[in-house]
Amino acid sequence: MRGCDMGEKPLLTVDIGGGSVELIHWTRQEMLGRWSLDLGVARLTDWIKPADPLRRSDVDSIQRVSDAAWAPVIESVSSRPPGIMVGTSGAFNTLMTLQDHHAHWNNSRLADEFDREQLIARCGALALKPMDEIRRIEGMHPDRVQYMAVACTLIEYLLTSFPSVERVFRSRHTLAEGVICDAAEKSGRSTVLPAGWKPFKD
Repeated sequence: MRGCDMGEKPLLTVDIGGGSVELIHWTRQEMLGRWSLDLGVARLTDWIKPADPLRRSDVDSIQRVSDAAWAPVIESVSSRPPGIMVGTSGAFNTLMTLQDHHAHWNNSRLADEFDREQLIARCGALALKPMDEIRRIEGMHPDRVQYMAVACTLIEYLLTSFPSVERVFRSRHTLAEGVICDAAEKSGRSTVLPAGWKPFKD
């Protein structure tokens, strides 16, 4: 992954969508594990029907549901814990824009690094804000407003669940785009995606 000093520790790529969360545990040499969990922000919202803003009981419900779903992932990666987390597109794009208003103009082929402590603090603050207040935040994408509090609660949960993660990056591209590019490279075809192309709405 360009722009990210991988070192020796494994990475955990996280793609938070509406219906599911897709994960890949990997190193430069091999893929260690992959999962698709029914924990997308829209699905969690349908299940929990949280208040606006989220109540403490809503956050507890999200964590309770997450504990059961994430248990096999946490157990699997424990033998080779990830040192880096890479969040792809979606809420991670918005959070990077809030950290750096010029992030949109960065090279899209390079990963952008979050300030980890700042990310945790921002997620904690956004999780408690009402949608009207979130909507007025400069740099907030309008499509993210409805699910931003739930997404931030989930990201905060992830960073707590994987204490080995020392660095967090944002990739603008979804896992599906990576799969398509990889398949194109192996077939010898061009890896350039059409302008504005997006494989699915996250």
